[in-house]
Amino acid sequence: MIIVATILRVHRHPTKKTGTLLLTFKFNAMKFKKLILPIVAIVFAIGMAFATTNFTLEPKDSPDVPNDLQATMFVRVNNNWHEVDVDCEEGTSLCQVTFSEDPEGNSYQIYNSQNTNDPAFGSGSIKIIDGPVPSN
Repeated sequence: MIIVATILRVHRHPTKKTGTLLLTFKFNAMKFKKLILPIVAIVFAIGMAFATTNFTLEPKDSPDVPNDLQATMFVRVNNNWHEVDVDCEEGTSLCQVTFSEDPEGNSYQIYNSQNTNDPAFGSGSIKIIDGPVPSN
């Protein structure tokens, strides 16, 4: 507020000394802004670079990625595909499941996708899924 009053007073009573003061103040303010604004922009840019997360995808074999083997798989019952959550573990044998409420106790092949040419492999033991056999 004092600066504004001083500037107004300079305009009302222009003298050689006060006019020089006004020019010096304007020049210093512009010089200050021209110096500070790029520095502030650089500081914010560096700060934002560290604030973002890593968007690169890690390969599945990377030790940083947890080995989540329980995933949504597919089972084909009566020529219809159904999603199931099953842990096939690691292995080279075909992954198969039975349903706890299946009166016949049939075992069903598990697939990675809704394609019969994409079977899921696992430890070879038949996994038991709680519940009835999926139906339409």
